[in-house]
Amino acid sequence: MALILIGVYVLVVDKVRVSPHCGLRGKGARVAGALYMVLGVGFITFLGVGIVGTTKALGWPFGAAVACSGLLQIATFFLIPLMLVRVFGNSFGRHHHEHR
Repeated sequence: MALILIGVYVLVVDKVRVSPHCGLRGKGARVAGALYMVLGVGFITFLGVGIVGTTKALGWPFGAAVACSGLLQIATFFLIPLMLVRVFGNSFGRHHHEHR
């Protein structure tokens, strides 16, 4: 659910920053927002069932499934912009005027 909300926010604001010197604006931010929303739906439906099944098979409590799902969403939040910076360029770096 968090990724869907972050995706909507990124689409409205039209920028996403991972750090003060790394992030996306414009087209790259819109692609990141769309990916956040698509993967947010995927986490809720498909991956959530797998995580609960795996943690149940390992004998872990349900809280472990929630924690694993949360950690995967946080990792996804940071990995999507970092991968897209390589495609669309870093809009917040030293040479950001070259990648607009």
